[in-house]
Amino acid sequence: MVKKLFYPLILLIIFSALTIEGLTAVGGGRVSGYIYGFTIDNTLTPLSWASITALENGEVIEVAYSMNGFYEMYLPTGSFTLIVEHPGYKQRNATIIVSNGSDTSLDFVLEQSGEPIPEFNAYTLAVLSLAILTTLLILKKRKIKG
Repeated sequence: MVKKLFYPLILLIIFSALTIEGLTAVGGGRVSGYIYGFTIDNTLTPLSWASITALENGEVIEVAYSMNGFYEMYLPTGSFTLIVEHPGYKQRNATIIVSNGSDTSLDFVLEQSGEPIPEFNAYTLAVLSLAILTTLLILKKRKIKG
């Protein structure tokens, strides 16, 4: 049992070390932080699944997503614009400079946009309403016949 776990664990450690070493060898650094948003009752809460896009000269370099508010990305050296987006919240932008071996921490607080989150579009809602109405009419007809 121990042998079965030992080799995959060693491979994982070696792969992780090579990845981190490769990033620092070519130059780059880590950018991480938390993304928060205010809820309807003005409570500050960590936001999951917010997207963080790193742009360099208008070109997408990296895209990450937050989990329980935390995000992390490794970027090459240079100047980047971070764009943070989450449905129902206003977009936030920040400019950062990443140097070789840097570890930058940058938190974001998003404001609500006031626009509803599009869970159902108008077409889906119309079809769903029609299906419910049809079901109710069929049940009413069966009740009258029976």
